[in-house]
Amino acid sequence: MTDPEEIQAYLQMVDRGLESIPTYQPEEERHRIDLPELEIHLSRNKTIVQNFELYVSRLRREPKEVLSDLSRMIGFRLLIQQGSLILLTQIDELRVMQLIDEYVTIFVRCPTCEKLDTVLRREGSQRLLLCEVCGTESRIRLP
Repeated sequence: MTDPEEIQAYLQMVDRGLESIPTYQPEEERHRIDLPELEIHLSRNKTIVQNFELYVSRLRREPKEVLSDLSRMIGFRLLIQQGSLILLTQIDELRVMQLIDEYVTIFVRCPTCEKLDTVLRREGSQRLLLCEVCGTESRIRLP
């Protein structure tokens, strides 16, 4: 029969080995970006998205770049003040969420795997979307 001390040493070695094994994380969990819910407030003549910079930082985009693209998409002036996006007109909350979702679809979400882990790159006059998950490279096409 085996010595109890040897059994104890063996069990400790097994425990150390099990602790060193990394925990399994499904592919979709490793590449998931948690976006905060948009905090939208309507004022008399403007619409304010209070957590705009936080939202944009989770998308890994520059706020000024997003501001420029959104402005072109909707056709009126936008400002960023103290981390908030200010639309110089009153738009209902649902429409603002649709606009930002449309931005994410065009400029962030990979058209192949639909993950948000992407990077924008310029190649001449073209803007390309590079997916860090599946490796797809696609041109950005405005509707």
